[in-house]
Amino acid sequence: MSKVYDYKYMVFKIEDGPKMITEQLDAYGKEGWLMTNMVTINGGEHLVAWLAKETLVESPDPQKSKKNKITNLWTEDSE
Repeated sequence: MSKVYDYKYMVFKIEDGPKMITEQLDAYGKEGWLMTNMVTINGGEHLVAWLAKETLVESPDPQKSKKNKITNLWTEDSE
């Protein structure tokens, strides 16, 4: 298995306050997203949060694929 990361960013208005920002980040956190960085932009009027989500990808197994192919060729369908 290998790890693959997806990334996204969110922009928040400072005037919306910490409660709204926290609620949105918590919602993404429940989906597996992790905030990796946060910076202010536009003279401190906005926050940009970068999020990352790890996904495990199963690597192909050539021996298993070959075995399954041979098994399927020599197995009678039960339908």
